[in-house]
This record gives sequence, structure tokens and C-alpha cells, in this order.
Amino acid sequence: MLRTQEQLDQGALHVAFAIDMACSLVPLTDDSSLPTAASIACLESYHSHMRTLVEFLLHDRQKRDIHRHDYLPGWDPEVGLEGARLEELWSDASQNVSHLSWKRVPDANGVVVLTNVAPANLALLAGLMLAIVESFTRELESTGHPNRVQFRAALDLGHQRMSGKRPGE
Repeated sequence: MLRTQEQLDQGALHVAFAIDMACSLVPLTDDSSLPTAASIACLESYHSHMRTLVEFLLHDRQKRDIHRHDYLPGWDPEVGLEGARLEELWSDASQNVSHLSWKRVPDANGVVVLTNVAPANLALLAGLMLAIVESFTRELESTGHPNRVQFRAALDLGHQRMSGKRPGE
């Protein structure tokens, strides 16, 4: 379905918000000054935003969702190991945040295996996501797409957040 430019502008804002949140939340998942429940909420929010970004960047189009093909019909990223790592994150987020999965329940030995929760790993995964957004943004720029500036700004802000700098520093 073809979208109007106004719809594409609004969609780009939602993608930019997800990028900003994913990159901003990483340090908050392990912030000892926050109550434990707040840190867990930050971790779950990180996973939710990363899950939507993986769907936007890597998955097949769902008619109801904002998708990379809305902006670049037929464009698919060249992904290897980073795509596999992001798909693993998508699966973990689906099972541990988006659904009440049995994966959350301790096994017979009382063990629950949690993956993709260490801040260093979250930062690595956010960096992999930003690399794919960079590739997408470069293609938008090479075609002169009207939303190229929005995506470049979102990408730059994501990198700022990951570096710990405030906008304008």
C-alpha cells in the first residue's frame, strides 16, 4: 500500500523514537540508583523497542506495521552474523517480554536461563541495529528520499546516546 508523505513522516517519527529509546535505555538497565522494578522496566522496554526495530529492518512486511519497504520498496539489508544476533534478541524479547512463555519458568532444577540482559550485550546489539539503520539511511540518502534527513537525525542521536553524550555536546 502506498503511503502519503505525511504518513511516512509520522512513521519515521515512530521509528526514530524506537531507536532513541533502545539506545537510551541500555545504561538504565543496570543503574543501581534506580529501584529494581524500574531497572527491569527499562530492560523490558529496551527489548520491546529493539523487537519492533528488528521487525522494521529484517522481517517480512506485515500490512499493519511500519516497514522499511514503505520507504525503500524492495530494499533488504545485507546481514550476516549481526542479523542472526538480532533475530535471537527478537526471539528472546518475544518469549520474555511480549508473551507469557514457558521459557520464563524455572526448569526442574530451578534454573531460568536469561539471555540478552547484560548491559554490554545490550549495547552490542543496539550497535548492530544502528549499523543496519546506517545502511538503510545511506540508501535513503542515495535516492534523495524525503525522509532521509529524519532517519539521519535519528541515527546520529542513537550514536550520541550510545556514547553517553547529550545532544549538542
